[in-house]
Amino acid sequence: MSQANRTTGLVDYKELETNILSSIREGRPLTERDGALTPFVKRLLESSLEGEIKNHLSAKSEENNRRN
Repeated sequence: MSQANRTTGLVDYKELETNILSSIREGRPLTERDGALTPFVKRLLESSLEGEIKNHLSAKSEENNRRN
């Protein structure tokens, strides 16, 4: 992902595709620690978790439920 897209949070799918295909051509596996899809899956999970935590922190808590 280019530096501009990193700061805006946008994904350059063409660059992503190029990186994955070149990794596959180099003989890297799709998964595992240094797999071709590992950076994409990492970015996807981080974005999902970031969205979850933002949603959780912005939600109003119910004041009537004092046990939780």
